[in-house]
Amino acid sequence: MKSVAETAQQSPPVYLLAGDDEYRRNTRATQVVEALCPPDQQSFGLEIIDGDVGNTEDALKAIAACNAALRTPGFLGGRKLVWLRDASFLASSPRVSGEEVRARLAGLAELIRDGLPPGVTMLVSTPSIDKRGSFYKACSAVGSVELFEKPSKAYQLTRYVTDIAADAFRKEKINIAPDLLQLFLQRTGNDTRQIVQEVEKLSIYLGERRRIRREDIIAVVAPVREAAHWEFADAVINRDTLTALRILRNLLAHREQPIGLIVSLERRFRELLILRDCLDRGWLRIITLGRRKDAKWLDSPEVDESLSGLPSDPRRDHPYRTAMRAREAARYTIAELLAARRLVVDAHLQMLSTSLPPAMLLEFLVLQINARLPDRRSGANTPK
Repeated sequence: MKSVAETAQQSPPVYLLAGDDEYRRNTRATQVVEALCPPDQQSFGLEIIDGDVGNTEDALKAIAACNAALRTPGFLGGRKLVWLRDASFLASSPRVSGEEVRARLAGLAELIRDGLPPGVTMLVSTPSIDKRGSFYKACSAVGSVELFEKPSKAYQLTRYVTDIAADAFRKEKINIAPDLLQLFLQRTGNDTRQIVQEVEKLSIYLGERRRIRREDIIAVVAPVREAAHWEFADAVINRDTLTALRILRNLLAHREQPIGLIVSLERRFRELLILRDCLDRGWLRIITLGRRKDAKWLDSPEVDESLSGLPSDPRRDHPYRTAMRAREAARYTIAELLAARRLVVDAHLQMLSTSLPPAMLLEFLVLQINARLPDRRSGANTPK
């Protein structure tokens, strides 16, 4: 391993770390800081400038502070690291704009291209950056640029966070089955910091045991808001009334908006209706891959024409998630799902047009759906 001195001597003058994956970006920034300016040197050798600003005036102040810091030699001629942290003004933004900001950034870019003073290194971390701008081009020309961007497409993002979670479990030497890994990600969401932190919590919870069980995830991994909505909808659709009411009351106690809960429930029934129709038409099948089940879509012009025009094309979802939803849909007929969704829509309208307490309307809705949907938890209502 290289010594701190060797690392400092061989380091580029500028490190640019950009991307919306905040956890991985900041983890890398911490590594750079510790390599170039160890904790015992940070009192005099590290200068941090907060770049997370909300207006043009604050952006100009941050650029000016950075410019001054880069031109000032280190204490007693020692090495110096200037960290422009979380610079939100490096991307085009309606909150921070104007010719003056661009001109100041161009001046900073010129300083970087001409060469920083001896012993001075610059570290820039930013959630987003204009790659056409002079600042990015200057950093690329003389420094090290690392991008930490999450994929924009849903299926790519799913693969991305799955790989991160799997890697985190491997580092903790924890064995987790593919279906439990998907359950874990349903509860954590796509935030990489949340994923890594929850893996660390599970590692502590397991002790010497290194194999994950479903009950471990349920007990330890707190669901994010979206996952909590899913759990509520799952319980309603599975006619698990006591669980549905418990989750509902817990969400309301944490000031979750009733209108958001009923909208998410409405979306779930709409999704199940679409999947049930696709099952009936033979456009969708549930296949077994090893120990898990995935969705398999028919590749045909008719399917593409019908589904591509939907606000949310179900074919873009993760096949494992789609398979779970399709199995839910298969337990009920189109008519049964339509009747249940009608109850949700009516309750939504009541919530908007009457003075009845929203919490009471939601609890009554759970009971109504439980009474309307038949109990087929032991088997599926096989599609024709």
